[in-house]
Amino acid sequence: MESGDLDALRDVLAAGYRDIHHPDRRAALPTLFTHRMRHRSVYLFTRIVEINTGPDGVQAHCVVYVAMTGVRVDNVEALLRLHADVYRYSLAWRSDGRWRVTEAHWERVDEPRRALIGD
Repeated sequence: MESGDLDALRDVLAAGYRDIHHPDRRAALPTLFTHRMRHRSVYLFTRIVEINTGPDGVQAHCVVYVAMTGVRVDNVEALLRLHADVYRYSLAWRSDGRWRVTEAHWERVDEPRRALIGD
């Protein structure tokens, strides 16, 4: 979403996408659009902590911590000074020649420093 390209984001969501707030991809897209319109500049600071692929090679799961800010941030210390909210995303992926998210769960992180720097 950093680039503002909602079409690209839509393409990352699988046709069968769902999450706790949205029963399907079609329901999730207006939420993404509204968020993007409210926050014209969105910059992501991420830390991937886990990636696992299934034995079939077409399914995967990852856990990533994401902080979203309205300004570009170059390091964790600068991010923490902004008091940005940090979220933990658990994402299920499936490939049909291209990897797409099939399911997402997220929650706000209480200890951003630990999430972004690690133990």
